[in-house]
Amino acid sequence: MDIRELASHVDAYASLDSRLTELNKLVETVKSERARIKAVIIEQMKASNLTACGGVEATVTIATKSVPSVVSWDDLWDYIAKHGRFDLLHKRVTEAAVKEMWDNGELVPGVNALPVDTLGISRAKQKLAAANDR
Repeated sequence: MDIRELASHVDAYASLDSRLTELNKLVETVKSERARIKAVIIEQMKASNLTACGGVEATVTIATKSVPSVVSWDDLWDYIAKHGRFDLLHKRVTEAAVKEMWDNGELVPGVNALPVDTLGISRAKQKLAAANDR
């Protein structure tokens, strides 16, 4: 691959990155509006004692379920340690906490550093000005 082809890939990457940023903003807007409408539907259905309601495009049903909410982390940690129920937790470490320990020269038993390539992106000045005008 010559440098011009590589430069073309860089521009394609930057273009896709910008597009993804815009799409993510749209997704967040849609999620926010969806959550707002969901809250209105639930509130109105509860006020009307309805368990289902239909429109032209869809029917919704409302149900109440129990979800876990930790009220005492100390009690939970004790239980997990005593009974070996580590399946109650997500199986990942907090990257920032591990990085802080590594930065302080501390080793984290059972954790290795996995090299992962990252790609930084700097916009050309004229592209930055055009993006800021939107």
